[in-house]
Amino acid sequence: MYRKVLLSAVALCFFSSDFSKAAVSDQHRRGNDAQRKSNVRKTDSSIKKSKSRKAAKNSHLSKDRDFEVPKLKSFPENKVHLVLMALRLPRINRINALRQLGKGYAPILAALAFEKSESLQVRWRAVTSLGEAFPGQAQKTLAKALSSNEWYLRNAGLIGMTHVSRSRSLSWAGKLLDDPALVVRTAAVKTISSLNGQHLEGQLWRKLYSKENYNKGKSLWIRKHIAKTLSQFAKAGRESYFMRVLSDSDTSLHPYAINALETLHGKKAPENSTLEIQRVSWIKWWQSRMR
Repeated sequence: MYRKVLLSAVALCFFSSDFSKAAVSDQHRRGNDAQRKSNVRKTDSSIKKSKSRKAAKNSHLSKDRDFEVPKLKSFPENKVHLVLMALRLPRINRINALRQLGKGYAPILAALAFEKSESLQVRWRAVTSLGEAFPGQAQKTLAKALSSNEWYLRNAGLIGMTHVSRSRSLSWAGKLLDDPALVVRTAAVKTISSLNGQHLEGQLWRKLYSKENYNKGKSLWIRKHIAKTLSQFAKAGRESYFMRVLSDSDTSLHPYAINALETLHGKKAPENSTLEIQRVSWIKWWQSRMR
C-alpha cells in the first residue's frame, strides 16, 4: 500500500513538472506570437504612415490637375479683348497692364491658356503671365498646364510656377527631368539652377549620362546646362564626378568641371593657359592624388 502511494506521489511530481514546463513553454509561445503580431501591426502602421506621407506630399498635385478651367465663352467679349490686347505687349508692359486690370481677370487668362482655337503664343503668354501677374490665383491652372500633353504648356507652366512657389517649382522640375520633350527637360534644369535646388543634385548627375540626353551617341545641349548647374552645386567629395566630366567627349562640358574643381580647391590656372592645358593639369593633379 505504502509502495503504491509513493509511486503515485512520484508520478504526480513528474506530471506536475512536465505540466509546469509545458505551461511555461506555452506561455512563452503565446508571448512570441503576441510579439510577432505586435511587430506586424507596427510594420503595417509604418507602411500606412509612409504611404500617407507620400500621398499628402503629392495630394496637391493630383487635386490641382483635376481643376476645371472655365470656358472662354463664359466671359464677356469686351473683357477677353482687354486681356488679349495686354498679351500682345512686351513682357514688362504686359504684366503691368494685367495687374492694372486686376485679379478678376485671372480666370480669363486661365481660359485662354486652354483655348485650343488660340495661337501658341497667346496660350504660352497666358500661362506664364498668369503666374507672374497673379501668383495667388495661378497655382491650380499652372499645375494643370504642367500635366498637359502639350509640351509648350508644360514648359510655360513651369516658368509660371517659379513666380508662385519655390518648393512646388522644384518638385515639378524634378519630375520634368524625365519629360519626353527636350525643351521641357532643359527648362527643368534651368529652374533647378535658378532656384538653387541642391537637393536634386543626385538626380542631375544621373541625367547627365541618361540615354535620352544623347542623340545617336552625341551629346544634346541639355547636358551643358546640367554640367553648369552641377558646377554651381559643387561640394567636397565630388571631385571624381567632375574628373569624369573632364574625360567626356563633349568638350563644352569641360569648363564647368574645371570651374567646379577650382572652386573646391582654390586653384586658378594661369590666364594665358588654354582649356586643354587646364584639363590635362587637373587630370595630372587627380592622378597624383590616387597614387
